[in-house]
Amino acid sequence: MRFVTDAQEAEDITTETFLKCWQKRTDFENIYKLQSFLYTATRNACVNAFRLEKLQSEREKQLSYLLSREDEEGVKQQQLTAQIYQYIYEEIEKLPPQEKNIFKLAYIDGLSNEEIAVHLGINNQSVRNYKARSLKTLRINLTGKDIYAVLLAWLVTRY
Repeated sequence: MRFVTDAQEAEDITTETFLKCWQKRTDFENIYKLQSFLYTATRNACVNAFRLEKLQSEREKQLSYLLSREDEEGVKQQQLTAQIYQYIYEEIEKLPPQEKNIFKLAYIDGLSNEEIAVHLGINNQSVRNYKARSLKTLRINLTGKDIYAVLLAWLVTRY
C-alpha cells in the first residue's frame, strides 16, 4: 500500500507475487532467498503498476485532447455548413416566385415533376423548364462564390 494507492491493486500485486513465489518454491534454498525474492518481485510489480497507470493516464489525456479537437473542428464544420446553407437559402429566396416555388417543391419537399404539375395546375414540361431555369440562375449566382459545388452536393445528398 505504500507504493500503490489502490487497495485492489495492492491485493492483486500481493496475490501475483505469492503465485510467482509458489511456482518458484523449489528454487529457494533458505528463507533469506525467499525474503529477497518477495521483496524484489513486489517492488518490481509496484513499479510496473505505476508505469502502467502513468501510461494509461497519458493515453487518456491524449484521447481527451483529440476528442476536444474533434469537437472544436466539428463545431467549426457545422457553423460553416450552416453559413453555406443559409447563403444557398438566401439565393433561393431571390429566385422569381414561380421558379422559387417549384424549386422548393422539387428539391426541398421532394415532389416529383408530375406531382408538382398536378399541385400547381401546370404541365410537366413547364415544371422541367422552371427547374432548369432555377438551377441555372443558382449556378450563375453561386459559381462566382464557389458555393455551386456545395449546392450540387446538397442536392445529391437529399436524393
